[in-house]
Amino acid sequence: MNSTENSASPSATSQPDAEELASQILSLFSISVLSLIMGNKTSETRFGEMSVSRILIMALYFWSWAFTVIATILVPTNNHNYTSCILTSYTCDVFYAGTKMIIYQWLSERIWLVTAFKTSRMKTWQYKFHLFLQMPYAVLFVLGVMYRITRINDDGTCSLGLYPTASIPLMVYDFVFNLYLTILFLKPILTVNRGLRANRKGSGLYRLAKRTLVSSIVCLLVSLANLLTLVVLGGAERGVTCLMFCTLDVTVNVLTIHWVTSGHDSKKQQNTTKQAANVSRSNDDDDIAAYKSAIKVDVQVMPDKEEDYVDEDVHSIQDSHTSKKALNYDEDEKV
Repeated sequence: MNSTENSASPSATSQPDAEELASQILSLFSISVLSLIMGNKTSETRFGEMSVSRILIMALYFWSWAFTVIATILVPTNNHNYTSCILTSYTCDVFYAGTKMIIYQWLSERIWLVTAFKTSRMKTWQYKFHLFLQMPYAVLFVLGVMYRITRINDDGTCSLGLYPTASIPLMVYDFVFNLYLTILFLKPILTVNRGLRANRKGSGLYRLAKRTLVSSIVCLLVSLANLLTLVVLGGAERGVTCLMFCTLDVTVNVLTIHWVTSGHDSKKQQNTTKQAANVSRSNDDDDIAAYKSAIKVDVQVMPDKEEDYVDEDVHSIQDSHTSKKALNYDEDEKV
C-alpha cells in the first residue's frame, strides 16, 4: 500500500548535484519552449470561435506549462524535505495524469471529426465508446495514489515510485490505448488510394501520413519508456529524476502535437493551398482536411444548430473543394 517514510538524517548530500542541475535546466528549458508555443498558438486564436479541438490543445499547453513551473520550484527543495517530497509525488500524479487524459480526449475528438463530424458527439457510438475507454484511467489514478512510494532516504534524497500493483496496469493501459488510437487514426490514410502508389510519395496525404505516424510513435515510445524505466528501477526513483523524466515526457508530447497541428509544410505547399482555397486561415487541424479529402467525405454547409460540432477547418475544406471544382471546370473549358 501507500509507503511514506521519513528516515532523513543529516548527511553529506551536495547541493545541487548533477541530477538536480539536469532537472532544473530541463524544467527551465521546457518552460521557455512551452511559453513560446503557447504564445504562438494564442496569437492566431479567435477566442470567441474556439473549437473543442483547439480548447483541448490550449488546455494541454497550459497544464503542461503549469507542471514544469511547479517542477522547477520543487527540484531545489527536494532533499531533506518530506513536504517537498510529498508534493512532488502528487504533482507527478495529478499533472502527468491530467496531460495524458487531455491527449486521449484530443485524439478522440479528432477521430470524431474525421469519421462523423456531421453527427452530434453524444449521438456517435464511437465517440461514446472512447469516453468509456478513458474511464479506467480514473481507477488507475486512484491506484497510483494508494500504491505510491514516498520516502526520504538516509542520504536525504527523496524517492518516489509506484508498486507493481499500480505501475504495471498503468503501463499496459497507456500502451494499449495509445496504440489503439494511433491505428484507428491512421486507418483512413492507409486504406485509401491504394491504386495511386506511384504518386503517393509526392502527395500531401503521404506527407501527412508520415508526419502523423512519426508523431504517434514518438508519443507512444516516450510514455512507454518513462513507465518502463520506473518498473526497471524497482518501482522507485529519486524525486528529481521523476520530475525530470515526466517533464521530458510532457514536453516531447506537447511539441509533437504542436508540430502536427501547426502543419509544418514547405513554403511551396502553403502557397499552393492558399491559391486553391483562396483563404488565409490558421494551420490548426489542417491534417483533418486531408483526411476528409482522402476518405471522400462529402462536406456540406452545416445548419446553424450544428456549427458547434464543426471545426474551423471544415470551412476551409468547403472553400478548397469549391476552388478545385472551379479550377477543374476552367481546365475542361480549355480542352
